[in-house]
Amino acid sequence: MFLAAFAFLCVAMGDVVAEPLPKELDDTEVTRALRELVGEEFRILRTDHFTIAYDTPYPVLRALIGRLEGTYDTVGRFCEGDSLSPEPLKERLGVVLFSQHADFARKCQDVGMDPANVSGFFDHGKNIALFGNVLDRPEMRAITQRIDDLTAELDGLRRKSSGRATDLRHREKLRRELRVLRARRDLTVETYNRLIIRHEATHQILFNSGVHVRGARNPDWLVEGLACQFEVRQSWSSMGLRYVNHRRLSDFREALGVGGGDSSIAERRYRQAVAAGKVLSLVDLIGDANALQDGSSNTAYHYAQTWSLVYYLHRKHRGSLAAYIRKVSDRRPGRSVSRDREIGDFESTIGPIDDKLKSDWLGFILSLKVDQKKAGG
Repeated sequence: MFLAAFAFLCVAMGDVVAEPLPKELDDTEVTRALRELVGEEFRILRTDHFTIAYDTPYPVLRALIGRLEGTYDTVGRFCEGDSLSPEPLKERLGVVLFSQHADFARKCQDVGMDPANVSGFFDHGKNIALFGNVLDRPEMRAITQRIDDLTAELDGLRRKSSGRATDLRHREKLRRELRVLRARRDLTVETYNRLIIRHEATHQILFNSGVHVRGARNPDWLVEGLACQFEVRQSWSSMGLRYVNHRRLSDFREALGVGGGDSSIAERRYRQAVAAGKVLSLVDLIGDANALQDGSSNTAYHYAQTWSLVYYLHRKHRGSLAAYIRKVSDRRPGRSVSRDREIGDFESTIGPIDDKLKSDWLGFILSLKVDQKKAGG
């Protein structure tokens, strides 16, 4: 049952036909790296742009393929539309899909991540994206088991065909619980698809196309802010990024303490949000290249803030943002970047980090209305 739910909520591609690798996409090193990471028992499948090691049933893999290739296409269109001159892939991108949460958890622990809070990540050092089967997480197994138990109980009651009022009420109670559990499971899967698969795939694509440089100092706000744009499906046009990430918008409003109907924020309230650590001042967000790596409980709010800043700049200062991204992509691996340099690179391409920027950014973002259904609320 959980396979059907997972496949239903994911965008599935057609069957993948194994073909000889084109010369410009020789995966020998990628396949070797994947084998070194997970061993010989995982199967290997190659798509147009990814080499995937997996031990899941094929329907789960097929769902992942749709997300990965869809993200690759959208990110590529974004780069071309903003003249970021993405480099063609020299090899397919390595991905691992674990069927068992315990196996994925061990890989998280190997790189110092808490598997309780992670369902997927991009390993920069190995240049491989790793994903766990979200429905094998302990909390999701319990929900799936309860769904199965309720379904079996209802089937048994239907066979008895009792028309007594007490039996009918009991059956309706079970149906309500079943609907709630299925909705919770489906929302979890959709959130995973949006916030994990697309997000981490975007990192991997941008770091392998020259937009971000592996081993160089890439500002956190830019790296995460761009990845957050593609957590939602983007329908491409000359306008570029069209669709609002309502989950991130909702989180940002919550961080600011702004109600759903408010289109502005008082300076006092903004300063309170900054003082509480829920929002970073723009100069700190932009000037501190490691601004999002403090491991605080406000991380989700900070990611929402990066989404809001990149979305605002793309919609209102698109050419300047593209120039800034190109400037950052010229950085060389292994070289440190000072706070003054971070601020200078931003201000030389986009403009001063001042009250006007803050006012324009907040005004634009708070003019957007949250769609609670799309936000997952």
